[in-house]
Amino acid sequence: REGVALEPKTGVVYMSEDHPQGCVYRHVPEASDAPFGAGRVQAMALAETSDTTRGVREGQQWKVSWVDVADPRAVSRPCREQAVMKGATRFSRTEGIDWGAGELWFVCTTGGPVGAGQVFRYTDATETLTLVAQVSDRSVLSMPDNCLLAPWGDLLMTEDNYNGEGGCDGQYFRLLTRKGAIVDVARN
Repeated sequence: REGVALEPKTGVVYMSEDHPQGCVYRHVPEASDAPFGAGRVQAMALAETSDTTRGVREGQQWKVSWVDVADPRAVSRPCREQAVMKGATRFSRTEGIDWGAGELWFVCTTGGPVGAGQVFRYTDATETLTLVAQVSDRSVLSMPDNCLLAPWGDLLMTEDNYNGEGGCDGQYFRLLTRKGAIVDVARN
């Protein structure tokens, strides 16, 4: 796993996976006051989409379901392989992940049309996932990595660039506003 986010009311812990064919997971505890105790590990499955790495569009939404991972300790097979066999959806390097106001935000560092990033929002109340943004111009946003949801609803992201291709000229802290604008905060 790469990152975790806790939903404080239910004790559900969401997890990202830094792998090119990774999944988004959650641990559903048997008791909400013991989020790290006994429970089920599940992977996100999107209706009619097995892979979000390419061929999806900004603003697209999917209905979400969750599939159980039978062997979460991955004794005989990696969790991602078990999950995909049951219908889980693949994401390209989910890394930063954060919870706030009934929503789970996560970024995929190498997803999207130019392989330089996607930003997703899962809304728990409606069990839907939305592709909020995906990189088409690396000078605007390039390979988002860690993220933090601000109290006012904007998403702060750090970048993890490997090269200067496609207009990328360094690593930045960037803000995705609730209105969808990408704003430079600072060069890292």
